[in-house]
Amino acid sequence: MSRQKDVGFKENFLKREGRLNRWRYFKRSIAFGMMFFLVILIVVIAMIFINPSENFSSFEAVVFKIICIAALYPIFCLMVRRLHDIDENEKIAYISIALSIASIILTDLNAQEKSLYASILSLMNSVINIYVLLCPGTKGDNKYGSDPLE
Repeated sequence: MSRQKDVGFKENFLKREGRLNRWRYFKRSIAFGMMFFLVILIVVIAMIFINPSENFSSFEAVVFKIICIAALYPIFCLMVRRLHDIDENEKIAYISIALSIASIILTDLNAQEKSLYASILSLMNSVINIYVLLCPGTKGDNKYGSDPLE
């Protein structure tokens, strides 16, 4: 089996089948992070124009959190493909996304400091992400597809 090149947003960020090597995972994570940052920047600027007060209203906080949670799906897809490369199933990705959602929900956008629980969840998620990024992929074909480095 030979690797086919991913083309377009859907193929690069929303596909869960196949494998993704460390370098491509890193590059796509950075690219999606920059796209997400731009979206959040636009949303925050729009919210400031609508409500120039210093605090987020309840509605604004809910909208912001929904956008953040929705952005987790492409991250989940990238992580699943990366886990396939190291011959792991999707369970770790589900745990990571659950930790992220819990952290987002627990975060008070008007608080000066992040809650202790949200910080602990974020730290646990960071450990998972570092493992997924740094763990070498399976050499050769595995049950999820051909080696992305070949």
